[in-house]
Amino acid sequence: MNGKKIERRMKVLKKAIIIASYGTTKAKAREKSIEPFYQLFREVYDSTNVIQAYTSRYVREKMKEENKCILSPMEAIQAMIEEGCDSIYIQPTHILPGHEYHRILEAIEEVGKQNKKLSIYLGNPLLSDENDMKDILYILKKQYTFEQKNTTYILLGHGTDHDAHDQYAKMEEIAMNLGYPLIMGTIEDGVEEVIKKLGGLQVDKVELIPFLFVAGDHVINDMMGHGQSWKNALEAAKYSVTCHPIGLGELEEIRHYYLEQFKSKFSNM
Repeated sequence: MNGKKIERRMKVLKKAIIIASYGTTKAKAREKSIEPFYQLFREVYDSTNVIQAYTSRYVREKMKEENKCILSPMEAIQAMIEEGCDSIYIQPTHILPGHEYHRILEAIEEVGKQNKKLSIYLGNPLLSDENDMKDILYILKKQYTFEQKNTTYILLGHGTDHDAHDQYAKMEEIAMNLGYPLIMGTIEDGVEEVIKKLGGLQVDKVELIPFLFVAGDHVINDMMGHGQSWKNALEAAKYSVTCHPIGLGELEEIRHYYLEQFKSKFSNM
């Protein structure tokens, strides 16, 4: 390798990408969603530092018990600064720009005050505007068809007390305008709200689909568990229920959607 190539590589490695997820304690869920997403960015940006970070302190602590160290976004930023990076890009796997997303923004602002020479950028969550919502619905239609007779499809999101929660209602409105028999529900709002909506429809079957990046605890327990789960509540309300324990991050087209958003926003990478 000649001197010019070495110099060029050193310049490239002054950039870093941090893949920031909420995280999950379920190893299989990580392997199906977070890891493929991380590997995708490593493959596309193979001459750039690409590392992972989890925003959930609880998940990071549980990972330590497995002798696995996952950094927080702030720790990941500091690690890349120590590596000599002067341009850091953070790509979240979050669905909405809620509290977790804004905590990353706060970390960026804090670091920026301490290091004026550092350039740090934040990518978009999955849903930033109505065009994203339409695109994601098209992808989900290819996966689930939305065409079974006498069936309503329920997208189960997490929910939040942040203003971003309003995007769930907007997503449902767009789905209705597209003619999709779809209801948005959230763990925060509870299954009762969905059962009320179903009461006005002439359907006897429902399909539960996670609107979560990872099919972790919320899918295993809240959506389809043996206790007070959505599946059991809907069956008690006399609906035939089919569950799809597949996180959004498991869908290759969803992962590439995030990637294309990143490429579009940061064309200088």
